[in-house]
Amino acid sequence: MNKKRKLKAFTIIELMVSIFITMIVIASFYKLYDTASKAERSSAIRVSVNLLGEQMLDTISDAVRFIGLNSKAGDFSSYNNSSNDVTTIIRTATASTFSFLSPYGGPITKLAEDADGTYSTCTFKIYNSAAFNGSINSFYLHTQDGIYETKRKVADPEHPGDIGYAVTYGDYTAEFSVTDFESAPKVTSGNCKDIFPAGTLISGTDRLFTLQRGSDESLVLYTQDKTVVDDSTATSNNIVQFNPNTTGQTYKMPHFVINYLVETKEGTGFKREWKDNAQNFRKDIIAVRFGFILVSERDRNKVGTYSGDKNKYCIFGDGSANDCYELDNPNYTVNVFRRVIYLSNHRFLKDAKN
Repeated sequence: MNKKRKLKAFTIIELMVSIFITMIVIASFYKLYDTASKAERSSAIRVSVNLLGEQMLDTISDAVRFIGLNSKAGDFSSYNNSSNDVTTIIRTATASTFSFLSPYGGPITKLAEDADGTYSTCTFKIYNSAAFNGSINSFYLHTQDGIYETKRKVADPEHPGDIGYAVTYGDYTAEFSVTDFESAPKVTSGNCKDIFPAGTLISGTDRLFTLQRGSDESLVLYTQDKTVVDDSTATSNNIVQFNPNTTGQTYKMPHFVINYLVETKEGTGFKREWKDNAQNFRKDIIAVRFGFILVSERDRNKVGTYSGDKNKYCIFGDGSANDCYELDNPNYTVNVFRRVIYLSNHRFLKDAKN
């Protein structure tokens, strides 16, 4: 006699319950993934804004910090209000344009050991010759007796006996002939090792730097030859070039501020004041501060429109005119960048002159 076997299986209710639980688990994992993905996107955008802003901030600061390093106190005697004044250290100091002389490349390196030879033909061994590039065919040596300008001494193969200025470096050794110097150094003869001992600071020659804010919210820092008078005909090299209108650009700079700390005599003391325009006080500038607001228009998270008060971002927060900016889109990533730089070399020259 055959026995019927009972087959066990899930009921419809049990299947529905298990499917429901599975859907809850999947939904929970999706919610977790979506939250993590948005957080990662928001973090990546914020990091990109910070990197771009800090790079521009540091590049501009490096050029501003060494204003006056290669200059001499006599340069202050020629300050005037001419827009084409090519003899001053700071050429333009307005709310949109800051033009100044600064060493090209800043302090580059130092002498690795005492110079060899007899002045004015000296042989120098320097640290890190890779700091030089094709745009530098001379540099300044800073000593206690003055600032010496040196030029590369290289024989011209096409004209034996002539001295050319080709820039080549090898074995960390460079031979230079001192051809000109600033501030009339006291020592103009003798052993090179006594004039240029090991550790002597080397800086690049001056270039004319211009930081300019455009009406289209662009920002550019470019260099030119220091004798330039007509910018329209001069060859310039861009160091910083931020253009919000570039195709595919998702970054904007809706606000930029530059101020100058001017120190002038007042009675028996001194008065300090931050000015938006210091064109008539260029020799009295002892510090420069600049800042900007950088915005990424890539949506982090869609949070909708904002009907309340606008988000206010202030660069220096001291209540000065034109310091703050209001942004009404909460979907954008915003950061404020600022820097205050005291012009130690520039002020030293001013004190020496006075």
